[in-house]
Amino acid sequence: AVSLRMIAEAAGIKAGSIYYHFASKDDIITEILDAGIQAVHDEVRDRVAALSADAPARDVFRAVLRGHLCALLEHGAYTSANVRIFGQVPPVVRDANLPVRRAYEAFLDNLLSELKVRDAIRSDVNLPRFRLLLIGALNATLEWFDPQKGSAEDLADDYADNRRKLIKDDRATPSSEISPGDVLTTEGRDTTHFSVADKAGNVVSNTYTLNFSFGSHIVVPGTGILLNNEMDDFA
Repeated sequence: AVSLRMIAEAAGIKAGSIYYHFASKDDIITEILDAGIQAVHDEVRDRVAALSADAPARDVFRAVLRGHLCALLEHGAYTSANVRIFGQVPPVVRDANLPVRRAYEAFLDNLLSELKVRDAIRSDVNLPRFRLLLIGALNATLEWFDPQKGSAEDLADDYADNRRKLIKDDRATPSSEISPGDVLTTEGRDTTHFSVADKAGNVVSNTYTLNFSFGSHIVVPGTGILLNNEMDDFA
């Protein structure tokens, strides 16, 4: 594990000096998580605010995608920490980070509500679930995004355009017409993202990681659940 002494050495200060700024390592982790989410929130908010008041709904949605992906993929390790380590930090750290996380979620919920009022989103769409599905899909790009093949903005535009083409405004798509998505050859072997929706409109978006192939290679009896392997973080 990383000690406060190691953190102090990396920052070029003495170990005791850290306590003038943070009471514990948990406080440092909380600050990192807060800074990462706030960076994404600020980027999305600023891009939406830059649009005209009567901007088409598609431009607003595109600004959200661009802001989130650019902040997540181009602003360094702070923004990605919320995806990579949030589930591994102590409960006290997760609880301390929730206000900043909830503020971004509320911003997106309010924005999506405005689009729904403008009839840009169908009236039967559950907005909190749609927001979870959206954030889950965007955050999963951390595992396969390659900046040599295009920018984060290019990816956001492609995502927006492709999703729009798949939406039929006049009818629901029968399940018989829906086929599995294309497998991305550059996708990581260790993290998987999938989304499931049922006919009642319930949606589940899930991203999970098993370090290296099949994690620890241990299955919880009777569940089929593989246990993760995080020992490489301490090797």
